[in-house]
Amino acid sequence: MKNKLLTLAALTALSINAASAGSLSTGYGSDVFRRGSLIAEDSLQTSASYATTKGGFDVSVGAQTAHSAGADGDVYILSGGIGKSLGSLLSVYGGIEHFEQLDGASNLDVVLSADFNTLLSPTLSAARNIDESQYTFEAGVSHDISINSIDLSVRGTLGNTDLSSGDNIDYYSVGISASKNLAKNLVLSLSADQVNSDAIESDCIVAAALTASF
Repeated sequence: MKNKLLTLAALTALSINAASAGSLSTGYGSDVFRRGSLIAEDSLQTSASYATTKGGFDVSVGAQTAHSAGADGDVYILSGGIGKSLGSLLSVYGGIEHFEQLDGASNLDVVLSADFNTLLSPTLSAARNIDESQYTFEAGVSHDISINSIDLSVRGTLGNTDLSSGDNIDYYSVGISASKNLAKNLVLSLSADQVNSDAIESDCIVAAALTASF
């Protein structure tokens, strides 16, 4: 069974008068599953997060790294965007994401997403490569519960993406995660996911991360 760590990151320096929050995270995984592909085998992964609310908008930028000890090159992901709540049931987001591997492969995408505050918390997202006519579409659902101070989340995602090779593939992931506060603003997270796509064989993978918030 493979180990896997999925980390999302955001890092920004905006008005100190605005409401803000952030986090720092580190962990290890034997791969990174992104848009139907496994891209960073046996990697140490770190991220930082920071988000702020200003003028009624949620603003964030991001940075994530995965340093591979295997045959794959290191991975870097930078992102930034603006979100807005439209009433109590819908939140929308628009931004950009830069993805780069150490071997030189890179792309820049425009990303749009919508989150619905309803049963199973459905999400929809679309991304377009700025340099080429390549698209990625995803739909997901999740459900969170808390048992004896442990937060559990069950989730599933379906996606379709265009590869740089010209192929178009479908992919999915289903999984569960558990997190627990070890101390004030310090959280340990564990997860297990079943992933599959037209580009890889089905795999069961697990993840671990330690996250400090501020």
